[in-house]
Amino acid sequence: NPRAFLYLNDFLVAIKLVLRIWPKGMTLSVGTGRGTSTYELAEIITKISKSRSRVESLSINDNTYKVLADPSEAKLYLGWEAKTDLEVGMKKMLEWFKTNSEKI
Repeated sequence: NPRAFLYLNDFLVAIKLVLRIWPKGMTLSVGTGRGTSTYELAEIITKISKSRSRVESLSINDNTYKVLADPSEAKLYLGWEAKTDLEVGMKKMLEWFKTNSEKI
């Protein structure tokens, strides 16, 4: 089942707007509205890391539900939408880990 992934910086921008503008106690969905399967995610990671690994799809009983945030209210009321594509975000994360691996 697809999962939703959101780049942390995009999320933090949304949180700042929510804290400044959104009425206290009201709920708001923040996300991309797009789902990515774990297989697709593995393919992206393999591509950006230039790995020679082969991604295999296993047939398993996945009892998770497809739940994706609908970002339409965030865009309408806050003018917010996710800016960072999943592949771009994964590239940034990989670069961060390469630069900071000794600090972890």
